[in-house]
Amino acid sequence: MLISIHDHTLKRVGFLSNDDSETPDFKDDNFHRYLAQGTSTFVFTINKIKNGVVQDYVQLLNERAYFSFQYEGEDFLFDSVIVEEDDDKITFNCLTLNLEMRNEEVKALKNTASHNIQWYFDQLGLINFAKISLGINQVENYTRVINYDSEDTKLARLISVIQNFDAEFEFVTKLKRDGTLDNITLNIYKKMMVAIFKELVKIEMMCFYPLAKMSRGLIEKLKSLRYLIHFMSLGKMG
Repeated sequence: MLISIHDHTLKRVGFLSNDDSETPDFKDDNFHRYLAQGTSTFVFTINKIKNGVVQDYVQLLNERAYFSFQYEGEDFLFDSVIVEEDDDKITFNCLTLNLEMRNEEVKALKNTASHNIQWYFDQLGLINFAKISLGINQVENYTRVINYDSEDTKLARLISVIQNFDAEFEFVTKLKRDGTLDNITLNIYKKMMVAIFKELVKIEMMCFYPLAKMSRGLIEKLKSLRYLIHFMSLGKMG
């Protein structure tokens, strides 16, 4: 498998492959898809040292890096959520999903009428940005009465709305030839055999600094970490 390395602007800057002696290789890779949550996780390790020498490609491998590959004809683009590094190797714990959906908040919703799923998407502003479009929608004729008393991230709210319609979903990513993002399609399916867990894993983090003093980048990483641990825990339970 050929893995593309992207910098923080999504520009392709290198490759990983176990089939080409001239590119860095990887090991201990684990790719898992979670249809109920519309995401995938990818964990892999790269050796920093070959023949006793630290390799130049190490400078490309950091927490701002992205990775992509094709699997069964579909593009997957991953964000580096947790990076574990020692003197010999670097391990990346990666997560797909649109960054805006993980980081932006949506408000509460007061509602007493039954509406279709598109109405909730529009009212909550869940997919009203350029890179995401709605594709397959197998529950478009269903209606539900749904209320939300508090704020939440776009991603958590999207998962909740879709689960209320007894459905599951996937994000289909399409990349341009240069490796940058072209578009993302949201496909919604009637729930079949995949179990849907209604309670999110709750993470309480003890921080040495108050939230106001934490950088925006660190806050975003903590949110991403919450989702990564949640999805990996589902994989262990299943």
